[in-house]
Amino acid sequence: MKFSLKKDNLGYLVGLAERVTGKNLSLPVLSAILLETTDKKLIIKATNLEVGLEIETPLISSEPGRVAITGSVLGNFLGNLSGGEKIEASEENGNLIVMAGKNQATIKCQPADDFPIIPRVAPEAGFEIDAGRFVGGLRAVVYSASLSTIKPEIASVYLYQNDGKLMLVATDSFRLAEKKLDLGASEVPENLNLIIPLKNVLEVIRVFDNLVGEMKVNWDKNQIAFATDNLYLTSRLIDGVFPDYRQIVPKDFNTEISVSKTELLNTLKITAIFTDKLNQTNLTILPKEGVIEIKTHNDSVGANTSKLSATISGEAFELVINSKYLFECLNSINSENINLRIVAPNKPIVVSGAGDQSFIYLIMPINR
Repeated sequence: MKFSLKKDNLGYLVGLAERVTGKNLSLPVLSAILLETTDKKLIIKATNLEVGLEIETPLISSEPGRVAITGSVLGNFLGNLSGGEKIEASEENGNLIVMAGKNQATIKCQPADDFPIIPRVAPEAGFEIDAGRFVGGLRAVVYSASLSTIKPEIASVYLYQNDGKLMLVATDSFRLAEKKLDLGASEVPENLNLIIPLKNVLEVIRVFDNLVGEMKVNWDKNQIAFATDNLYLTSRLIDGVFPDYRQIVPKDFNTEISVSKTELLNTLKITAIFTDKLNQTNLTILPKEGVIEIKTHNDSVGANTSKLSATISGEAFELVINSKYLFECLNSINSENINLRIVAPNKPIVVSGAGDQSFIYLIMPINR
């Protein structure tokens, strides 16, 4: 094989692929990326058997062939070169020779025939969506997924269809985030009911972040695929049932609060200095005064009380929450004002943006 490409372009693509590689002592080739040249095209492949990635980029000229090399070695070499240099690469005697200006690297190859085949999803159904909107939807919920894999069905992001909308949901059983996306002319199939592992969702966000253009999403029984003109990523699906969370979303509330997002963010930053390891934060809701009193205490640091002006209707309440959970959801809300709706101190608090019905967030209070 033989090809030439700008250093910055090749370095970026190798960086995308290298992050997908795996560490498997019984299958060392998983630590490699596969470089394959066809007629004026370079294809870079990587997989850890959970996620598979293919990247295509055009070449001015090339000679066909393929090599499997350790992605981190090539990536580190390219990362330390001066910007703008042209890379000349060729395979010789089981090595990849990479030349850039005054530098020449000889990188040992692994058997290309040992590299796993990245599955191509035979689509049973699918839809198209702007890549930026889809990544934004994932970002709006992914932080709520469980970090523990004891229950894999919640160490995930759940995708389903409701009233023609694409629903993205994640929960760790202490909080839950739901984002609703309207695809417009592109219909969401009614049979959409998929659970994607959290770590794979993070790869989808990383690979397609800042991408402009349409993304095709297709799936079969075991795999989901995300494709653009030059990127193709597959992920395995979780065979399980996501919790029926809709039955716990409150419909009626005893207290409703509207508060400035900026002021709430700044107050939570201050109170976080004094929280304990569980981020326990006491909220006292005072409707007559139009105030939310926020108290935190840490035996090793001290204590803090902050009073936040708000528009409040309904009953007065005292409750304890994990303030980190509230803080993390605010970046998913674009509205200037935040709505907090409360049923009781032991029921989920519903958080949303004023005038925005596309996102809701549930926080379970901490039992005293």
